[in-house]
Amino acid sequence: MDNEERRKFGRVKMTFPVEFGSSDSLKGETFDLSGSGLRVITKFSLTCFQKMKIYLNLPPCFSADPEKAIGIKANGCAVWSKKMKNQKYMSGVNFLEIVPEDFEMLQKIIHSDKMTSKISTKKPEFKISREIHSCNMYAIDLTVGCEHKCLYCHFSTIKKNEWQKENFCATEVIPVDLAPLYRLKQMPDSVVYLSPSSDAFAPLARDLTHELLSYMLPKGVIFTISTKAIIPQKTIKLLKKYKHLIEGIAVGITNLDKDRNALLEPGVPPAN
Repeated sequence: MDNEERRKFGRVKMTFPVEFGSSDSLKGETFDLSGSGLRVITKFSLTCFQKMKIYLNLPPCFSADPEKAIGIKANGCAVWSKKMKNQKYMSGVNFLEIVPEDFEMLQKIIHSDKMTSKISTKKPEFKISREIHSCNMYAIDLTVGCEHKCLYCHFSTIKKNEWQKENFCATEVIPVDLAPLYRLKQMPDSVVYLSPSSDAFAPLARDLTHELLSYMLPKGVIFTISTKAIIPQKTIKLLKKYKHLIEGIAVGITNLDKDRNALLEPGVPPAN
């Protein structure tokens, strides 16, 4: 194993918040984590070789006690920093001092074969919006980005690009946080479309879609749905119960050629 292979082996790609300093802290996001340090993106440059406090807001699932998870605190310093094209800064940070238990947690994350790449702790919030490219209907997306990854679709990148402007490390398909749904003071007064920039029944969206429909259909909201995925049986039963509120369901099958579909629609379930 050469040096480059060792470097890659001892590192894991993640996205989570990180803060530098104590008072008036500089916030950023990490995208590369190893036993010796991390690579981060911040709005301002880090001063190299100056000792500073580091707080890693790791996902609670990595803590021995997730309910009491407080992240990882350490001391370190930036060893290099460079300006990026988006006017933000990429820096390499080495750990100087870290609590042994926290370091052990890092090692488990880095060497776990169950580690999911590019974890993001922040979720986009659920919202209902008027979509010009969807006949100006009310529309809801349950994920930012689409798991189908159809090569010919440009709609799925619209909201994803907007999300990445504020969350510059986020590259994966991200489910929305449905909490704002339950704070709505008024339901839409016309048809709601699922979904303009994603598929409501793709794996990461289908449970959220069922929850959404279970809440909004009893309140009289009318839906029209388009999908290339398989609608779960529990949701089919729900749609049948409120069929008077379903304006239409379009299930798209563009081609029966498996090889063609694997190339152009790699995330879509097979047609047969």
